[in-house]
Amino acid sequence: MRKANIPRKHVEHRKPLQTLDLAQLGERLVIARERKGWTQQDLSAVALFSRTGLCRLERGGKPWVSVETLYRLACALDVSTDWLLGLARGDTSRLDDGCPEGIHSARLSPIQA
Repeated sequence: MRKANIPRKHVEHRKPLQTLDLAQLGERLVIARERKGWTQQDLSAVALFSRTGLCRLERGGKPWVSVETLYRLACALDVSTDWLLGLARGDTSRLDDGCPEGIHSARLSPIQA
């Protein structure tokens, strides 16, 4: 396989890649979830993600998260994935980027005992 012929001037000035701060992701999940008035069980039901996995994510104890899971959580919470990851500045805002309609308009029914 041939190496790409990239001029050195472009390589030397490149910024280092950011690493994912899972503690910040967890904090932002809690903020967005509580703003909606949801419990972990509520969010896990809407985002189709286990409550145990969500609990671990919120505590920063889960070592990775799939792109699909991150997208479902963001859609359910009406925030961007960039905001959840700490890449976007500012407050959360509603999404208009193609999240499935049913996720935004999800209404939770009381949990049956």
